Amino acid sequence: MVASGIVLTARHCVLPSLEQSKPITLRFNAETGDVTLTAQILDHSQDLDACLLKFEPTFETTLIPLPGEAPREGSEWRTFGFPSGKSDLGHRLTGRIDHVLPAPKARIDIDVTVDAETMVANYRGFSGGPVVVDGAIVGMLRYRFGGSLGAISVRALLEFLETHQI
Repeated sequence: MVASGIVLTARHCVLPSLEQSKPITLRFNAETGDVTLTAQILDHSQDLDACLLKFEPTFETTLIPLPGEAPREGSEWRTFGFPSGKSDLGHRLTGRIDHVLPAPKARIDIDVTVDAETMVANYRGFSGGPVVVDGAIVGMLRYRFGGSLGAISVRALLEFLETHQI
């Protein structure tokens, strides 16, 4: 969540909704238990592979900051996603920021490595997830051809986010 009632995700994760008007379901683990809500597309960018979803919040949450600066190479990062085989339970990934590009290439400007103890066989299900460094969201994960992960930085998404006062 990047603002109250707004989620940032990868556009390719919601293509069935964009192309066939299929509903989007969001699942949250709130203090009161699991919460499932329906979301609508607020905005999307094919060039950035980014999408903002809006929903009516039924629970309170603390938002994680979104700094506009690129993360430092070598920084530790973490995320949580729902890869194949763990789609109900979810899985935490940790690693290091390997390389930060000055501008996105193939919709990625952050190259990440994954710690061996958190690796999974298939990273599908992590796309659209946050890259958290030092308590702040610095990017959004993207599953890449060849089975690896990369991310697009908040810095690269800034103009897209700012059009919605995020």
